[in-house]
Amino acid sequence: MSKMPTAYHTVALPFAVLSLLLALGFLRFTAGIETDGLRHRLNSLTLRAESVDASDILIRLEEELKNNTQRPEKKQIPEEELRLLTAFPERASGDAGWLSAESLPVKFFRSLITLMQRAAGVRPVQHIYLDDELDLVTLAYNLERRRYYAEALVTFQKALKPHVSPATRDFIRLHSGFDFFFLAEYESARNAWKDVAAAPASEANRVLAEKLIAWFDRFMARRDKTQLLPDKKARALGFYRIMAYKDALESLTQVAENERDQNYYYLRGRAHEAPGEYQAAVEDYRKSIAKNRQSDVAALAHRRLYLMGALYRRNDRLAEAAKTGGTALGDAPFFAAVAPYVGNPTPVKGAKSEKDYVPEEAYQDLIRAAGEKITEKPEPVKKKYLRVRIKTVNGSVITGRQLGATAELVIVENENGRFRIPTDDIESKEIVSGN
Repeated sequence: MSKMPTAYHTVALPFAVLSLLLALGFLRFTAGIETDGLRHRLNSLTLRAESVDASDILIRLEEELKNNTQRPEKKQIPEEELRLLTAFPERASGDAGWLSAESLPVKFFRSLITLMQRAAGVRPVQHIYLDDELDLVTLAYNLERRRYYAEALVTFQKALKPHVSPATRDFIRLHSGFDFFFLAEYESARNAWKDVAAAPASEANRVLAEKLIAWFDRFMARRDKTQLLPDKKARALGFYRIMAYKDALESLTQVAENERDQNYYYLRGRAHEAPGEYQAAVEDYRKSIAKNRQSDVAALAHRRLYLMGALYRRNDRLAEAAKTGGTALGDAPFFAAVAPYVGNPTPVKGAKSEKDYVPEEAYQDLIRAAGEKITEKPEPVKKKYLRVRIKTVNGSVITGRQLGATAELVIVENENGRFRIPTDDIESKEIVSGN
């Protein structure tokens, strides 16, 4: 006589199997949602092997150098910085347009999904970006634009696989040099650009690499000259102006506590922010504001905090607090002017596609300008000589550029000609300048 089916066989077991299948299906479905969310956050620039363009590196360096040499004023708006940073607005791809709303229910739902996946031991979907070097380059480029240079460099190197196209390889090496520069790994930066110049994928890339090397050599010459400045604050400001941020910070640490005024902390904040040291920058800007909350420097510090919170770090609380503080200082016009860059991009009038955006148009203008610049012949780097004053044992004084020096003689040139002075005849030698 067969046994009658029990509740376990008729209810519990089928329910468990059905629940398992539903759970697996749900996790698969939610993994797809999370993937779209990841692409929404990171896919702000779609790179293709046949259309990789790194010419914006040069114009970004030149624009930052120009901005650093200008005295900051409340009426100025960093338009080039904003245009370059927001050129390709982050937006959802495919059918995930609803994610762009980021409403509270959506955030809660996605957080719940993440918790369930972690509890189930499901691998995060970030690995999707590790399977395609072009997606990796996209991610690295966006990290770089937000000044996460160390993270960008690591991601670029992951994308540098043997089978990548020559154009993509050049793009990675050119940008790796850019990231090395901001990390103060100067020799590595030059070597990365030198590798492209030696074996480029195209003539344009060779010319761009040579222009970058020439720019770098001029930077090193300025850096050597700035190191001769005796005053610590002046030396730090000089280093900041030429984009030698690590050197600027080292000089600022030598300034005594009683000399650290509001401008000191603002400058230190900028020197921290530029290479992507955001937490240190936030602390310095807040110290600068605390020194005098009603000054123009405080307004400038609020601006930098707002740009970090709204564009670089994506920290809403930081951005809102900075906007409130800046508006209280009468700086509301600045926030109104920046709003188009921070908010959703506006479609071009008469655009045929939703992909046509004003910021992308502006970015292409910058790329075209950069393309014109890189076709120019690189400016020769003027060799740096020491200017010396030499007094000989017979009382003569010779001042001029030191062209060379050995254990036996010193060669000096001035308007009267070139002099080969034996070291035995030199009573004293004084360095006048580094030019």
